[in-house]
Amino acid sequence: MSSLRPMSRSHAFLVRMKEMAVSAIAGAGQGVPAADGRARIFFVVHNKNHMSIFSGFAGILEAHGLAVHFASIGGHRHEAQALDAIVAARRPVIDIGEIASVATPFDLVVLGNDWGPRRLVRILQRLKARGVPLVAVVEGARFGLPRLYKHVDTLLCWGLSGLSIGAAGARIVGSPIIEKAAKLPRKVHDRPRVLVNYKFSGTAEDEG
Repeated sequence: MSSLRPMSRSHAFLVRMKEMAVSAIAGAGQGVPAADGRARIFFVVHNKNHMSIFSGFAGILEAHGLAVHFASIGGHRHEAQALDAIVAARRPVIDIGEIASVATPFDLVVLGNDWGPRRLVRILQRLKARGVPLVAVVEGARFGLPRLYKHVDTLLCWGLSGLSIGAAGARIVGSPIIEKAAKLPRKVHDRPRVLVNYKFSGTAEDEG
């Protein structure tokens, strides 16, 4: 059984993400820290790709004195791979239903997809009504669609194209993958090159 409990009072935190790594910065300092002195960040993991994006954040957040939790979505079609990825990272896992029970406005919920499945959307609506801050990270270029990311307060984009989504609170934070690749030694090619996206065969709607 989980030991998570609602936090009645805590510091307010402003979270910014640069190169897809999170630095948590103490905000106005209002309120009193929780019993363990830490505010909480909940990462909602739809699939193994989300875990590959989020897992690097944990150590940075914990170094800033925050408690990090990873949540899976019970019943989601990619639940098994999400659980495997969380376990492989040697992280405890909870279900999103527990976030709905314990999260307060002093916590933060971070996710890559806010439009599905329906159970998640209902939970996000409940959290938002209670004032729990919701942050989404744009997972990839195919998710830049106007109807997406409507339930979160802040949207962290990899580049200018992400702003076209029209979500409130959109911010450009950069792409760690592109920035890392740009720093690697590269051979000079004197012939034309073509970039082929081979990874995705479905659409954004498939993720719901």
